Amino acid sequence: MTCQLRSVTVRAVLLSAVTFTLLTIWTSNVLGARAPTPAEAHAIARNFGTVPARCLTIRVSTVNRRYALTYFSYPTPRSCVRYGFNGIALLERNGNSWKPIFEGSSYKCSEIHVASAVKRDLKIPGCSQHRSKRH
Repeated sequence: MTCQLRSVTVRAVLLSAVTFTLLTIWTSNVLGARAPTPAEAHAIARNFGTVPARCLTIRVSTVNRRYALTYFSYPTPRSCVRYGFNGIALLERNGNSWKPIFEGSSYKCSEIHVASAVKRDLKIPGCSQHRSKRH
């Protein structure tokens, strides 16, 4: 293999790696929080007594995987109506368990004590619609 061909191959590999890395970062920023794994969904749903995980909308932060947001699914499946509640629950993972650190339906964003990036990533109602402006 000639030196020139080897140089072109190395550049192509580097360009592919950089492109892949940038797309991965961009995708996680655009898509934000992710759906939980089945094990995470089960562990999170345990905090809500007999409410099945299928009745909840659960999102795990991609900014900090220790945090998850959950709320009652809408539209509500018929089999879930009896479990209905309004509001949100923010949970923090501690080892293999998830514990609520905030629950509420009427709150100020400032009452939720997690990083702003996590609030935006999870799209916490009332917190993620806009960034605060500095004057």
